[in-house]
Amino acid sequence: MACGSCFPTTPTMGFSMLCSPSADRHGWLEALAGACLLFVAAVAQAEAISVHSAELVPVADGYALNADFSVSLNPVVIEALNKGVTIHFVVDFELSRPRKYWFNKRVATAEHSVRLSYVPLTRQYEVSNGQGTYMAESLGAALQRVGHVRGVRVLNGAILRKGSEYEAATRMRLDSTQLPPPFQVSSLTTRDWVIESDWYRWRLKP
Repeated sequence: MACGSCFPTTPTMGFSMLCSPSADRHGWLEALAGACLLFVAAVAQAEAISVHSAELVPVADGYALNADFSVSLNPVVIEALNKGVTIHFVVDFELSRPRKYWFNKRVATAEHSVRLSYVPLTRQYEVSNGQGTYMAESLGAALQRVGHVRGVRVLNGAILRKGSEYEAATRMRLDSTQLPPPFQVSSLTTRDWVIESDWYRWRLKP
């Protein structure tokens, strides 16, 4: 392994390798490439949730959120889940009104919770989202259910001005504050528990 662009010598060989300026540059480039790979891996891990679509649909006296997320878990989280740790997800929603020459004005916020757990007795995964409880034979099927958000009321229609333009935004994240204390401590020192999507934004004009 390169160390300051020089390779260690082996005493029994009777010679040493000299470091040249080109070797220095080569070693620096290798180090930079390695750092970039680590950064990309960290970002990929943090973005283990992606948003495929999101929309607001009219309901009685307001609007509800429909969204589809693709959710994947790393081995650390899967191991904890299979050992009985309930994993909590939160769907965040924000509505703001764009303003010229100033920051957008936040109009409303909402949260929707989804719980994922493993049931050893039946060897099934349980998904609970406040609208019902669903059982899945596999983790993949359970994660599909976690990411399938339908009919979540997030807005009171009375707060919207007719003809005004708004920006809606949503994301999903793993809520590490709901983990058992030992795992909360772990979440402060490792990125294994940082699982969230980017914000997905779209315009709305009632």
